[in-house]
Amino acid sequence: MHALFGRLYTEKPPKEVKPIIGALEQGFYECPASGKRVYRINSISQAQQILGHKWTDESWGESSVLANQFRITPSASVAVMGDNDQRLVFFDQSNQLVAVYPRSD
Repeated sequence: MHALFGRLYTEKPPKEVKPIIGALEQGFYECPASGKRVYRINSISQAQQILGHKWTDESWGESSVLANQFRITPSASVAVMGDNDQRLVFFDQSNQLVAVYPRSD
């Protein structure tokens, strides 16, 4: 939700939020107004299918930092914010955000 609507997403009315959460539970949601997209994934190969054509310099190998993150927290989402702005967001078993890749410092 944060990836789609920013930090003010909590101000969205529940009537508007419920269908979005339902769509994300099914695996995909696109925000019609902005074109932002979020995909729920659980493997590095799924991330590579979605981002491989954009992240051409990324190391997708088994010993990469990204592969290690998937071993630790396999529940993730790909947030596509624009042509040059994509992120992987990782969640623990209680659906709490635990990591963002690449990190924006």
